[in-house]
Amino acid sequence: MEFRPKNDPIILTASGDIAEKIAFVRNLYDKAHDKINHFDRLRQQILNYALVVFSALLVFVMKTEDASLQILGCFGIAGVMGIFRYLDHRYHTSTHGFAGSMIIFSHVIAHLVNDPKEEVTFLQYHTPSEKTVQQCSLQTKIYCALGLSAFVLGTVICVGEMVRR
Repeated sequence: MEFRPKNDPIILTASGDIAEKIAFVRNLYDKAHDKINHFDRLRQQILNYALVVFSALLVFVMKTEDASLQILGCFGIAGVMGIFRYLDHRYHTSTHGFAGSMIIFSHVIAHLVNDPKEEVTFLQYHTPSEKTVQQCSLQTKIYCALGLSAFVLGTVICVGEMVRR
C-alpha cells in the first residue's frame, strides 16, 4: 500500500453536486478555524506555564544561599524561556498557515458559486502563509523580557560574587 503526501492537492471536478462541494469546502474551513482556536489555546497555556515556571525558579533563586545555584538558576530560567518561545513560535506559525488556508477555502467557495462547471484544485494547508509570522510578536517579547531579566540577574549575582572574592 502506498500513502499519499500529507498536503496532496484536492481536486473538485466539474461534475457533481455544487452543494456537496461547497459543504465539503465549508467543512475544511470549519476544521481550519477549529485548529486555529486550538493552537491559540495552546499558546496561551504555554505562556501561563512560562509565567509559573519563571516565578517558581525565581523564588528558588531568591531563597537559596548558594551563589552558584543562584547563577545556574538564573541562566536556566533564560534557557527555559527560550524553549517556551520556540514552542510558541511553532504554534503561531501553524495558526498563520491555517488562517491562509481559510482564505483559500473562501476563494474556492466563491469560484464554485461563480463558475460551477470548472475544475478546482487547492491544498488543504497553505504553507506560504507561515512566512507572514512576525518574529517579534507580543508573546515573543514577553519571553525575551523574562529571559533577559533572569540573565541580567544571573550576571549581577555572578559579578557580585567575583567582587566579594
